[in-house]
Amino acid sequence: MQVSINGNTIQEYFGGAENLEEVLVKLSKTALPKDHLIGSVNINGRPYTELYPGQSREIPLSKIHDIQVTTVSLQQFAEAAVKDAPNFIARMCEHCHDTADSFRMYDETDAHQKFADLLEALRALIHFINNVRSALGWNFQKMQYQGESVSMRWAKYMEVIDELKNIQEEGDLILLADIIEYEIIPLLEDWKKIFSENSVTQ
Repeated sequence: MQVSINGNTIQEYFGGAENLEEVLVKLSKTALPKDHLIGSVNINGRPYTELYPGQSREIPLSKIHDIQVTTVSLQQFAEAAVKDAPNFIARMCEHCHDTADSFRMYDETDAHQKFADLLEALRALIHFINNVRSALGWNFQKMQYQGESVSMRWAKYMEVIDELKNIQEEGDLILLADIIEYEIIPLLEDWKKIFSENSVTQ
């Protein structure tokens, strides 16, 4: 199996690796240029796109004879992420509405599954914001949004997520729906605007 990064063939031992995911993980840890991430992957001469999480684990190395990896710098990745963030957050807002509606209809099985997915997305947004903040050098104390520092919006976001988890444990479904609709969604809308206003493409 031949592996190249940015057009350069690498001599890397992949003994023990059984699938594409294990190879990409090893490359990410040992072979990428400093401060770079995997940007695109070609498998056997064809572009590879993961359609769902974990798909790369399902591709055995026995079916692969050539892997071509192109990298992007952390800054390039973060700049592109800032541009795409408003669309991602808009989808989160839609999911919030669906989750709140399920709680109000007392469809507990469906609502709790949607809520679990929502919590995961909210936590993922925390990591996303932290990564962008680090890569682009955003200073939340100095950045302004609607007359106050972005750090205040950040603190409120973290506070409301903790509040959500506490209310879930108490089992008050209607209050949970209200917090999602009247606190989480407005905060997400704020972050959507913050990303839009700070996009380097504007």
